[in-house]
Amino acid sequence: MQSFVFSMPQISKKTDIKNIKRTNLALKL
Repeated sequence: MQSFVFSMPQISKKTDIKNIKRTNLALKL
């Protein structure tokens, strides 16, 4: 996941981090 985020342009990094946290929580569930 981290490599995928780094490959993306840093336009809305905060929003990306929030989405990553949500996906991580979803994967844990």
